[in-house]
Amino acid sequence: MVGSSHLRGRHATEDRDGVFCLRSREVYGVSAVRVVALAVVGVTVLATFSWAQDLKPGDLLPDCAKIPLLSLGAGSGYGGTAGSPAPSLERLLRADGVTIVHFCSPRAARGTPFGSFLHEELSALAKAAHGAPYPCAVVPVVPLGDKGREDTQALLEAAETRPWGDVTIYWEPTYPRPGLYRTFRPGTSAYDGGGLTTSWTYLIGPDRAIVAVREPGAQPQLYDWLQQNLPERVVPVARTPSSGLSVPSDPRAWPAFRRTPRREATAEQLPDTLGYAYLAWRAGIGRTFASPAVFQERVYAMGDHQGLRVISLADGTELGSFSPGGSWWTSPTVAGEYVYVISSTGTVVALHALKLETRWQQDLRGLITSSPTVSGGALYVGSRNGAVYALDAATGDRLWEFQTGGEISSSPAVVGSLVLIGSGDRNLYALDAATGQFRWAAATGGAVDSSPTVAGEDVYVGAFDGCLYRVGLADGAIAWRCKLGGWVHSSPALDETHVFVGTVDIRRDEVPTFSWVDRESGQIRGQFQMPDAVYSSPTIWGDVVVVGCRDGRVYAFDRARAQTQPVWTYRTRGYVHASPVVIGDTLLVASYDGQLYALRQAKPIHVWKGEDVVPRWFMAALVKQLHVQTADLIAEAAAGEVGAEQRLTGWDALFRQIKEQVASPGQRPKVLPRDVPAEHPGAPFVEYVLTAGLLGGYPDGTFSPSAPTTLYQFSSALASVLEWVTRPDYCWRVLKERNLGDVQVEVRAEPVAGRAPVALANVPEQHWAKQALEFQASNALLLVDEQGLFRGERTVTVRDAGAQWDLITQSVKVVRVQ
Repeated sequence: MVGSSHLRGRHATEDRDGVFCLRSREVYGVSAVRVVALAVVGVTVLATFSWAQDLKPGDLLPDCAKIPLLSLGAGSGYGGTAGSPAPSLERLLRADGVTIVHFCSPRAARGTPFGSFLHEELSALAKAAHGAPYPCAVVPVVPLGDKGREDTQALLEAAETRPWGDVTIYWEPTYPRPGLYRTFRPGTSAYDGGGLTTSWTYLIGPDRAIVAVREPGAQPQLYDWLQQNLPERVVPVARTPSSGLSVPSDPRAWPAFRRTPRREATAEQLPDTLGYAYLAWRAGIGRTFASPAVFQERVYAMGDHQGLRVISLADGTELGSFSPGGSWWTSPTVAGEYVYVISSTGTVVALHALKLETRWQQDLRGLITSSPTVSGGALYVGSRNGAVYALDAATGDRLWEFQTGGEISSSPAVVGSLVLIGSGDRNLYALDAATGQFRWAAATGGAVDSSPTVAGEDVYVGAFDGCLYRVGLADGAIAWRCKLGGWVHSSPALDETHVFVGTVDIRRDEVPTFSWVDRESGQIRGQFQMPDAVYSSPTIWGDVVVVGCRDGRVYAFDRARAQTQPVWTYRTRGYVHASPVVIGDTLLVASYDGQLYALRQAKPIHVWKGEDVVPRWFMAALVKQLHVQTADLIAEAAAGEVGAEQRLTGWDALFRQIKEQVASPGQRPKVLPRDVPAEHPGAPFVEYVLTAGLLGGYPDGTFSPSAPTTLYQFSSALASVLEWVTRPDYCWRVLKERNLGDVQVEVRAEPVAGRAPVALANVPEQHWAKQALEFQASNALLLVDEQGLFRGERTVTVRDAGAQWDLITQSVKVVRVQ
């Protein structure tokens, strides 16, 4: 132990007589110890000390990780706040700049008003730090010595007005625990505060070397001294993250905004799915402009006053919540066992992804509208204060900070050793991922709120000059710029041939657009005039590109540009500024109406199973088959013997017939609602029921063919057709149209044997379907649950459709009576 530059006695501390005793303490700053004797088995012996000199310029700062610092409002005790360790100087040191450690006293100096001296000191520190051309951390520390009670009272009273403004001030008891003050001045005795003086100022460089020391009472004044002694420039030292955490590359996950650190928002279409989507579920999350993150079938979504909500991807049920303070700008990010969220006040919080327990938090002190990403153990994010931050993803410690000249809303992309991010100062920046050092900047003609997308050796980004840019990853050289008009706030999505992006109209003569831009030449290959601004960033989903719009709709465009009209749209009740997220066959989009919508891709009928949801077009198919089969049975009965009964086809045969008609649709439909393309598998059935007057669409001229069917819709549609075909005038019309002579045929819908009529007690009296359902209920044809109740809001499955058709086949018979 002799000659050690930094002694850590695990069970030793100095008592008031300078004797080593066996206790659970640690001694810091001891550089030389002369052992005289030890205490062994009841034998009392003494050890005397030779204390080291105080830290001076050129010395390296000892490890301070286990010396806790308390800040006002940080909680009580040395354990820090719940879920976060007590801060230490190690967590405050700048590896990319200078750390100013200033030991001070809150008591008024002789002849000065209460608190004014402290105010002047902290103002000088803050002013000098802000004026430095590199990051400066200000760490004022109040060591409590022989007048600890007086110091504590003065500090608490001063805290009521916080005369130092936004600077965080730390404090530590100097006796009996060896503290930070004694690390810098190890020759100071702990007993009775002997030798405890203020104010001492230390400048610490990025390599932990002491740059300069200012003693109490030294001249010039503190601010002038700082101006003279702060280095003109510093060389950042790379701080290695404590883990290798990165957002997962699992194709079944969407762990961050734009999915990957390169911000590649692309998802493959699953096999055996169609290019149409229906609403599977929706869940309340609070108003938001942020996209959700998805990992292991759990959806993490941020809302305004709601905070973080965790939702089941399968059915939209809530699994948990956490409120870090309202936030509707930034998307959550998942990496390893952590989910990272950012409050509206700029506090980054790392939570256990399953338990939602706080692991650490870091206050970046400012509004953040940038969404973080995690790569190589570091979390990267931008701030509206113009700074780009790199934090240790496992501990929250700051790794580096880079200051731009404008507000940052752009979300960083990470590729290799580069961090790419846009700024309000009209530049796209490339920074060293390890140190934060400037690599290059590409100048645009407007603020860069768009988030860069990396593809190969190029970076694509939009700007508020209305242009889309392609920039070389190696040197920032601009390969081309494409003038689109308005603002390009949207972040681009790319495939092999096109760049997809939307615009915001900012003048009356401008029109917001969605554009297909040639990836190689930068030429516009196609455009669609949007009804409102596009702040949302597009996502590629198989053969379509999906994007939100301020008009409240989600638009799906043909990726190959076979048409510029939307393939399909879905309407929410609020702005859709958030970007769509895709997992498997499900698209998630958050709306400013406070809802998270899950749109699910439809499946082709040949892969349907019993638990699959029945779309509205299949309801039209059953209605058509009931109508056509009944007419055919009337004709068969007319040609048969009196009294002979004719029955409808069973479910298995019927389902097979519909599949065959879908596979071979025949003549192309012409009379269709505006949201039913002619190539839609249900188009022939929809055309039939509309032209025959059997069913109608919605008042806005749509049919929503791929939307799930509720039991209300399904049962009332079949009931209406049953009532139609059982009327005598219908039989007479069929007989006349087919020239079947003077015969009499009846279509009868009789109560199903062994089933009691269904009570509609839980259906509101004024419900739109009540009258149609009464016909079904009287004949015991309604599907009910285990309690015998009709649940009209329930979604109909293929199994339900089969059970309903079987009831109809038992009820309906066609008979020649004369």
